[in-house]
Amino acid sequence: MQSYTVNGYKGTYDGLAHGITVTASGATIKYGTEQGNYTLTDNPKYTDVGTYTVYYQITKAGYNTITGSETIIIEQLTAEQVSYTNDSVSDVTNVKEALDYLYENLKWNN
Repeated sequence: MQSYTVNGYKGTYDGLAHGITVTASGATIKYGTEQGNYTLTDNPKYTDVGTYTVYYQITKAGYNTITGSETIIIEQLTAEQVSYTNDSVSDVTNVKEALDYLYENLKWNN
């Protein structure tokens, strides 16, 4: 294979789906969630907090087949990373009220 690139993903939970990135000009790329089983044509994507391994296979006529894996790590969002605005409440003195508000009205920062 002349050239190819493979990248995993590591980031904080943002509610979006994330996968690995595999690029290889003119090649066929297949994916799997188990080593040696490359039956997926679409890159598996994950949203929930966790660590996931995605396996890939790159094939191109006249070249050796390349296989490997990359990891997707989605870390838990910490309290320091959460922000919100509440224009209707000028003073939040009750912690439970603030947490309830966050739970119901959380806005993700990109």
